Amino acid sequence: MKAWVMGILGLSVIAMPGASAAGAITDSEASRESLSGRPCSGLGPNLALPTLGGRQWWADVCWDGGWRIQRHAWTGHYRLLDPNNTRRGWGTRDGCRQLMAQECKDSKRSSDHLVVLLHGLGRSFRSMKVLERGLNRQGFHTAALSYPSTRRSIESHASTIAGLLGELEGVKRVSFVTHSLGSLVVRQLCSEHFSWRERVSLERVVMIAPPNQGAFLAETVGSWAPVRWLLGDAIDGILHAKQLPVPDVEFGIVVGARGDEDGWNPWILGDDDGVVGVDETTLEGAKDRIRVVGVHSLMLRDSKVIQATAEFLRSGSFHEWEKSAL
Repeated sequence: MKAWVMGILGLSVIAMPGASAAGAITDSEASRESLSGRPCSGLGPNLALPTLGGRQWWADVCWDGGWRIQRHAWTGHYRLLDPNNTRRGWGTRDGCRQLMAQECKDSKRSSDHLVVLLHGLGRSFRSMKVLERGLNRQGFHTAALSYPSTRRSIESHASTIAGLLGELEGVKRVSFVTHSLGSLVVRQLCSEHFSWRERVSLERVVMIAPPNQGAFLAETVGSWAPVRWLLGDAIDGILHAKQLPVPDVEFGIVVGARGDEDGWNPWILGDDDGVVGVDETTLEGAKDRIRVVGVHSLMLRDSKVIQATAEFLRSGSFHEWEKSAL
């Protein structure tokens, strides 16, 4: 009975957020083997279906060269996606890990420095793709991760990502590029003594539109029941952002603004990016800070933001661009 239930859950991901029902290409028996034909235990019958890579129900728990193992936030089962986000297996973590190890055994890294990209509230790794491609063109090795931002707390997200970092192979240095809520996750991640810090050196952090001092919008609507239901524990994380520790490495802040006293959003005092106020992004200890004309989510596609991010990752400074006063 349990096998049938898990079989239904494995197939039901095509109807959940972050998956597509089109394009089944393998039979259920073939799903128990790797693409190279070796059998793997702990996997259920699978259809190699294209997915959206995971939205608000999936957390990346293991990553290697674009292959990712994800855990479902509700059912707790795991799936393995290839670099094209096709589901290659599902079942237990060990089963997916075994399959992933077989498929990635010949993968080679071009660098021991990995730049991890973390998206904002209600988004997925896809929102970071333009930025990621820009960094790739400048020679950075990247991993854009997904986490169920509306389904878990900041502490839970940090713990999951810490586990992923602890299993990375061939990586000696890690930097982060974050957007919005992702910046708070990294602050939490840097605040606790996780084992990955013992084997991997944390280099630099670039925060794009971070609500480091909280956010007026979150304070205004955070007590509304529909908002609580929709955004979950993330609201509490934003409301208590001031209490999170400051990263113990060089970090820079990219601020979005309209460039006047009113900003884009009339609800927010002073200049803003439509969601986060300029003053709400500040954090003591920042190595550098740059202000660009832009809107909260669209900043990730701005060529100046991409160039400035790459510059800070290389040198610890946004010196190529006009900087606002710290």
